[in-house]
Amino acid sequence: MPTTCPAARQRYKLDFIGGVLYGCVPDQALQAAIDDSAQRLAAQIKSDEPLEIARAAQTGARFVKVAAFFGLLNYDMALKNELRDLGEARSAGFYHGIRTRTIADWMQDESRSLHDFVEALRAEYRNA
Repeated sequence: MPTTCPAARQRYKLDFIGGVLYGCVPDQALQAAIDDSAQRLAAQIKSDEPLEIARAAQTGARFVKVAAFFGLLNYDMALKNELRDLGEARSAGFYHGIRTRTIADWMQDESRSLHDFVEALRAEYRNA
């Protein structure tokens, strides 16, 4: 799948999540979503860890931003609700898959990079 947009986003009917995974969401918009989610989660759990993830994403490569976004998305119900354009049934399957397989598998295997994590997220998205 191409990583250029907006034609690819329209042609492949990518939602926001697909746009994040395939490079069709601009870095500024992605970072804004990360920052909003991090602020919300930090207030909810009373910890700076989400803010540290957002700061790391600001200076990181694109795949670091993507990994940060999905790491935060895994815990942020408000963000999940904002991204309902994936479709109710498909989004439930996707979120369950990233929580129970993709993130869990990646965290258990220290040899896997963030790039591997993003590739696993893309596979989960295609199969949702």
